[in-house]
Amino acid sequence: MARDIENACISDCQFSADLCASCARSKEDIRKWRRMKRPEKIAAVQRAILRLCERACSRSRRLGLPESPR
Repeated sequence: MARDIENACISDCQFSADLCASCARSKEDIRKWRRMKRPEKIAAVQRAILRLCERACSRSRRLGLPESPR
């Protein structure tokens, strides 16, 4: 595993409430990123991934698409 955690920023910031619509990180996570230790960065990325997955599932349901098998 790499020592550094790659920044999730894709340089397309669009905020909706307190979250970036592009990378799904919170404003707080974005602001604190450079000072975060490795475990904090991993947790921030995991939270963002979860938000992106939830967003994709929500869109799929709205479109009436079947859920993928687990």
